[in-house]
Amino acid sequence: MNGNTIPAAKKPLHRKIYLLVFRLMFAISRKHHRDDIAIAMLFPDKNCPADFSKIDQALCLISEFDSRRYHQIKHDVKRIWISAAPGYCAQWMDELQTCILDQNYFCRPDVSASEIALTIVHEATHARLFKLKIGYTEDIRKRVERICIKSEIAFAKRLPDGEKLVEMAESRLQRSENHSWTNAEFQQRELDTLAELCKETWLARILYRIVKYSVDKTNARSQSREKIS
Repeated sequence: MNGNTIPAAKKPLHRKIYLLVFRLMFAISRKHHRDDIAIAMLFPDKNCPADFSKIDQALCLISEFDSRRYHQIKHDVKRIWISAAPGYCAQWMDELQTCILDQNYFCRPDVSASEIALTIVHEATHARLFKLKIGYTEDIRKRVERICIKSEIAFAKRLPDGEKLVEMAESRLQRSENHSWTNAEFQQRELDTLAELCKETWLARILYRIVKYSVDKTNARSQSREKIS
């Protein structure tokens, strides 16, 4: 699975807090700009310094081999943030027009600039679909993910070293058929992400407790209604 989006929804308290955490964390991240895209890394360390060259190389590949797609990405993606996306390579946060790359994935020496480019293409396809008013509700997520992975494949075929990348993307396409893409899964992802950020700052730890309490309370009410019905 190369990436995913956080589904848009009505914003209960825990969702508002979740977005607040991300805005604050992005604000204190180390930044770099390429064209109209703000690129940032949260809490770089000696094992993963704030070296944006891999991102620049990835964007250069998109610009060189698919200039039309690159122009669209500049229009749709305002930020690329190297942060936490536990369990996934990346995710799209439409409220903030941000492609979030998982820091552990990004910093792996075996992950090439070409793979990062495909990841950005995947998440930018989510961005384009949102612009076209195509949502990400539970009933259509599998189809949306197929579209995004097919975008990866189309781009990979343009690259000189794209044969292996095409095979990898086609394998993800097959696996996506067996994935459930439930709302509960995405809610848990949000909690996992906040828990990961808790390791870095006291503010996230406090807000995580509030979010978890709100989510647990909402889930308890839902279960109670189901028992009554």
